[in-house]
Amino acid sequence: MEMKFFTFEGGEGSGKSTQARLLHQAFTLAKIDAILTREPGGTAAAEIIRDLLLHGKTKFYPTTELLLHNACRYEHAKGQIIPALKNGQIVICDRFVDSTMAYQGYGHRLGKKTPALLHNMLMEGLVPDITFILDVDPREGLIRAKASAGELDNYEKLDLEFHNRVRAGFLDIAAMAKDRCVLIESGSDIAQIHSDIITFVNNAADIELKPIIPFQN
Repeated sequence: MEMKFFTFEGGEGSGKSTQARLLHQAFTLAKIDAILTREPGGTAAAEIIRDLLLHGKTKFYPTTELLLHNACRYEHAKGQIIPALKNGQIVICDRFVDSTMAYQGYGHRLGKKTPALLHNMLMEGLVPDITFILDVDPREGLIRAKASAGELDNYEKLDLEFHNRVRAGFLDIAAMAKDRCVLIESGSDIAQIHSDIITFVNNAADIELKPIIPFQN
């Protein structure tokens, strides 16, 4: 199977984390060696940076945020993603470079050039094989996020205008990278979205995963 690196992207409350978990369970059920990881975070060092970004009391400049996300990704990629891929494992990652482009590039209006330059310089061509972008109206997504979270993180606390720009970023990314991005409307039918993702992976990677039904959210 040529496709080994799958990422899930989307705004707050899009359901991407649930779908990433379900895909990982489907690979596990099929006895295919796969790891599930996340960004920001994924390794001990990267999780420290994650806590600063999502739960820290210090407000960073947008460019500082961009640099911290890239430092976090460098630790994650070098410590987990690249070794796993070299070992022949499937990697499923909840957020990756597209989130940095959408949140910092579009949401914080830093533009596309600097985020892309930093990624290309640090990641040396590491790009997902398939990226599922779950699209949700930001107003609805924030309602979902607030309903499920015990405490809102620093990004969930930002205003609706910021999240509208993030959504626009993800939609632009999906349109510009059609060779790897699959845009999915994030409705309430989690099982159907999961089934559609399994069908796509089976067709693209020429394998036979089965949907995880029944499943836990």
